[in-house]
Amino acid sequence: MEKPQAIINDLNTRQWRLVEFLESQSEYLSKTDILEKSKLYDDPVKTARDSQYRGASRLLTHDLQMIKESKRYNKILITDRKGIKIAQTDEEVIDYLKREKAEILRRFRRYYIQSEEYRNRDQFRIVFGKEKDIEEVLNVMALKEIEECIGI
Repeated sequence: MEKPQAIINDLNTRQWRLVEFLESQSEYLSKTDILEKSKLYDDPVKTARDSQYRGASRLLTHDLQMIKESKRYNKILITDRKGIKIAQTDEEVIDYLKREKAEILRRFRRYYIQSEEYRNRDQFRIVFGKEKDIEEVLNVMALKEIEECIGI
């Protein structure tokens, strides 16, 4: 008989309390609302300049990320422009996952373009008559006039 595997708890007590708080809410909440209403973080002052508020906000962001990455907690945590909430319907989950996928693909496309630009640095392009050569793009006559004016 196989020995049962121990359940790994990858969330701490504060994160589980945050989960309980979010499950009790039915609407989107901002980070500020969560910090004020949950009472899980050290009395954050409303001004964003206060270092205590920034620390609590960073800690909340970290906790939300840990909840999203948790293998133990099996509900979908929605974090988007509307705010933060735990998905309650299949439509919410599907809509959120579509937007997440679109964002990931946009970021991957941007990564691919930038990596290609870096890979092709210091290389010349082949020109088939539709684009101008590099020398034609630089106006050589204007460059010579500028050199004469500044005395190079």
